[in-house]
Amino acid sequence: MNGNSSESIEIEGLLATTVLDRDKVPNENQSETCFSCNAEMVGLFCKDCGQKNDDYRRSIFSLVTEGFASIFSLDSNIWKTWRALLFQPGRVAREYANGKRTQWSSPVRVYLAMSLLLFGYIALTQTQIISLDINVQSRSERETPADQVTLEDLKMTLGVSMFETQSQIDKRNADRNFDYIQMAFDNDGYDMKFNNGGLIFEKSSKEISTDSDGDVGSDALDSKQENTTPQNDKPEDPSELLNDGLDSLMNGNSEGRYIKINGQNVDVSKTSFREGIIRFMRDPSDFNQTFSKYLPRIMFIMMPFTMFVGALFIRGRGNAFLYDHLVHAAYIHAVVFFLLLLGLLLGRISFLSGSLILICIVIYLFFYLPLSLKHMFRRGIIKTVWTSYAVAWIYVNVMFTVLIYLSVMGMRGYLASP
Repeated sequence: MNGNSSESIEIEGLLATTVLDRDKVPNENQSETCFSCNAEMVGLFCKDCGQKNDDYRRSIFSLVTEGFASIFSLDSNIWKTWRALLFQPGRVAREYANGKRTQWSSPVRVYLAMSLLLFGYIALTQTQIISLDINVQSRSERETPADQVTLEDLKMTLGVSMFETQSQIDKRNADRNFDYIQMAFDNDGYDMKFNNGGLIFEKSSKEISTDSDGDVGSDALDSKQENTTPQNDKPEDPSELLNDGLDSLMNGNSEGRYIKINGQNVDVSKTSFREGIIRFMRDPSDFNQTFSKYLPRIMFIMMPFTMFVGALFIRGRGNAFLYDHLVHAAYIHAVVFFLLLLGLLLGRISFLSGSLILICIVIYLFFYLPLSLKHMFRRGIIKTVWTSYAVAWIYVNVMFTVLIYLSVMGMRGYLASP
């Protein structure tokens, strides 16, 4: 009998040790009974109250390391999940929402992993989300000696690039003639016109009228006097101030004119505008700090926003609750992050243009979104296609508005005056 008792104790001890060893939580942080209700533990979570068998009494570094390892762990589920996400649109979201959660990685885990990878890569590689390219060069049809070049001999092209590294920007700027760029901004007395994809400069058609004796006409003189009349630098109406500032840019006025953006005085004079744009062209890092700071948070907020918008079009019937839309939105965002990260990596290959990569991503999403929505909610094809593109259209417009706002906030550092 004593022998049987000792064998029983050994077996029970072996079972207890096996239960504690089934997970990655250190055994010294676990107990054979639940910390909360004292029920016997048969797994990582209590069978009675559901509390996790972990007292978390270890270093913060260990906890953070375990959290990252959990998010980025390369188990069989993560590969299976991504294979299905990319090539079987909607399947993972539908089955996960239906309760098959042991087969797939959770939407939160997939979203966080791709978000950290994408924005972490952007930060580590000093990738500038938005950069500006201004190129002013001699017009091909004119052969003017370099020391006699005027604005009429020049042509200006403007371009906005995305996801360039600072080294790529520096290399491009090395080929730019900044003396010509300065001339293009100091365009007093010239009109700008579009010609063959660029801007050319022509002498202004507005000439000061003169009387028969060659004197300036009274109307022109009055107008000139009005333009030289001292103006208040800070009108009370901000809209009037902004309009005055824009007028000064168009008319070549270099006087300091200010508007307030988030408590900062922003100089909208022509001189300040020119200098700020050139600084931005050389180094857009200050501008992009605003994007790096707020864009991950905005994208996280856009997940529930997408959930609510989707629910306006498809709802009810047992498989289209807000929860279903949230699961679907999280997986869709993860896929978009993956495509952007893949596009950034492919963009480092010199023979692949950024525009070609972007076109491929857009075409992929054009077919992916309705297919995913169809498999997720199983509605009719017309309603599915209509809903997918309507939600995408609303989403893009909201993001465009947000990006415009972030752009204005980012530019204030280049124009701000103490």
